[in-house]
Amino acid sequence: MAGITICQSVLERISHSHLDCPICSNRFKHPKLLDCLHSFCTECLEGLRQTHDPDSPTLVCPICRKETRLSKDGVSALGNNFSLMALVEEFNRQEELLRVLRSKVRCQQCDSMEEVVFKCTDCDHFMCLKCKEVHEQLENSENHRLVAISDPSIGKYPIGKTPQRQRSEEVRCKKHGDLFHFYCNTCQVLVCTACTALDHHSPEHDFVEVSSAEESCRKELQDLLCRVKRSKKETQDAMDLTDMALCKLKAAANQVVTEITEAANREVDKVRQREVALKRRVGQIDQDRSAVYDRSFVGYCAQLQHADKTITRVCELLEGCTSLELLAQKQTIQSTLRAAADKYSPPKLDELFFGTFNFQSKEIPQNFGQFVLSKWKLRVEFGAGGDVTTSFQMAQEVSTFADGDILTADADKNKVTVHDPKGQFKCYFDGKTDQSEKCLKVPSSISVNHQDDRLFVVDGPVVKVFNQEQMHLYNFAPSLAGVCCEHEAGLKSVDDSRDTTEKIAEISTARQEALNLNTEPEAGTMGASEPVAAVGSELVAEVGSKATSDVKTEAVTKYIASCLAVADSLVALGVETKKVISLHNLDGSPIRTLPADLVEDNLAINKTKELIFTNYRRSRLVSMDLYGNKVFSVETTHKGKLVKPMGVCCEGHSNIYVAVHLGLGRGEGEIHHYDNEGRKVGHIIQSLYNPLGLALTPRGELVVADKNSVKIFQKVKCNTEISDLTYV
Repeated sequence: MAGITICQSVLERISHSHLDCPICSNRFKHPKLLDCLHSFCTECLEGLRQTHDPDSPTLVCPICRKETRLSKDGVSALGNNFSLMALVEEFNRQEELLRVLRSKVRCQQCDSMEEVVFKCTDCDHFMCLKCKEVHEQLENSENHRLVAISDPSIGKYPIGKTPQRQRSEEVRCKKHGDLFHFYCNTCQVLVCTACTALDHHSPEHDFVEVSSAEESCRKELQDLLCRVKRSKKETQDAMDLTDMALCKLKAAANQVVTEITEAANREVDKVRQREVALKRRVGQIDQDRSAVYDRSFVGYCAQLQHADKTITRVCELLEGCTSLELLAQKQTIQSTLRAAADKYSPPKLDELFFGTFNFQSKEIPQNFGQFVLSKWKLRVEFGAGGDVTTSFQMAQEVSTFADGDILTADADKNKVTVHDPKGQFKCYFDGKTDQSEKCLKVPSSISVNHQDDRLFVVDGPVVKVFNQEQMHLYNFAPSLAGVCCEHEAGLKSVDDSRDTTEKIAEISTARQEALNLNTEPEAGTMGASEPVAAVGSELVAEVGSKATSDVKTEAVTKYIASCLAVADSLVALGVETKKVISLHNLDGSPIRTLPADLVEDNLAINKTKELIFTNYRRSRLVSMDLYGNKVFSVETTHKGKLVKPMGVCCEGHSNIYVAVHLGLGRGEGEIHHYDNEGRKVGHIIQSLYNPLGLALTPRGELVVADKNSVKIFQKVKCNTEISDLTYV
């Protein structure tokens, strides 16, 4: 008896928490679903509508206040919550069972005081042992199912009818009374066989079987769920950045107050009044901007909660509903998910995040202090239209010399041009030499080492190195030795069955012969050995005189570098075909080769010697250290949707700038800003034509190769005197 009491208490708590209508506080009766996925009794919704505005085309949810648009049929046309209906029915059965167990129910067949021990699930009668025997012998009830009171299945559905099956049988065409077997994509409704012949016939209507429609529906809903989850992640990142920016703001404000106080103490008589004014102004800035961060934080919390609730409700609905129920509620669920995905708004933290206090305390000028803000503004654009010889057809790579001159690689023209910082054309950079093999033929990736202004150019299978005066210095190629070591590929060709030791010995011999040669390859020859390139290049050694012509062509094709980055004393070459990054010293000697499955055409190195690269096809931004350990790998997104990343460059150790394509149309390019942990800070430049390559000048300006032109953006600092400071 104690166990029965506990069960009844549990059932009452469950009913009160989950099965009672929020309006009438009674057990749900014919529950209907609103667009916000909240459920209420049909009669309660009718009463709610009559109470407020019977003629209104919308119904406001009393819980979340979201509006649901009603059709001409009103509340009755809203979707039924079949899952909840089945749960209420099952709950009622269990309560009936508990009632029987708690009380001595009299036999409903003979009205005797005999103990009830069986129940006929077909007649829905309780009976004693004697009546049970008689019931089994009667002709009209000999096939009835008799269940013992102690049998747990007494509260469940009849044999052969699971909740989902019974619910499916209840969903029939209101017009023809048949079961639904098809789904009309044109009208977005379930139809029966008669409907397909009368009201939804081809070719005006496109209808498919329920199973096919269910599969398509689930796929669409899963895609929308992914959008919501990505939006949730971006919101979480924005919250983290907001918190970080707020901490930096507080620290900067505290530092300014301290510096102002120290300066004021040194010049007590002169600046005491100014000290008070400065503190008051700094406090106002802190207060104003803190309020902005606080509002952003609250908004992100609300977005996160809404996304969590939506994901939970839709996942529960997808797991518990049948095919017909899912399709019947498809539009409602899609509308809810789209609203949740589009609710996210990207953070606009750039100007606030990079604002800094700048206080000069060495001298005490009239303008005692300044507050510095910055944003990116176009300074100059060149190469668009005009002279055919100086205009760009496909500007895809940019780099800069230490004096500010800008180099641009045009993939269609196979030219590298040099412009001054003002965008004026200076010359073509093609290597001033009479030897054609030392000139540039098909330059692709370019990068400058700012320590000595050496220019590294990927030109076909080799990397050619020049000084600023266009004097050719040496060549080298990606390291094959590292590839073999890292990927256990051995040093065998496809048909070479020799072991690795023999192959290494032969390569060493071939390398030595290549080093001893005094001739260079003919122009356009892909397979010949290159003596200058042999500095640190295992590739050139392998394709030397000991390799066959077939192996030469295959090796050179496989190991052409797809991207290049140079920083301080390090050169990194990405080889997309082999999915590796080859690290070299400045003289071309190999260091090691790292596996990099996602490396493509764009690569950069930050101040902490981490490799940053993008993958256009998979929409990813990846960072790894010099030993192949992943620092981060994140999807590049904008407003919850994947975007395609292209060029990348780094400022210091914490700022990463990425050129992205929002869509396939022109004019949909942007520059996005990420921190050194892969979190998106925001977008700094918008409405670019087709951004491909990025580079930073020594002055901190951002150079963008925008296909038909090159654009230079500079940080415009808004210096405002603290004595007359306003919030920007």
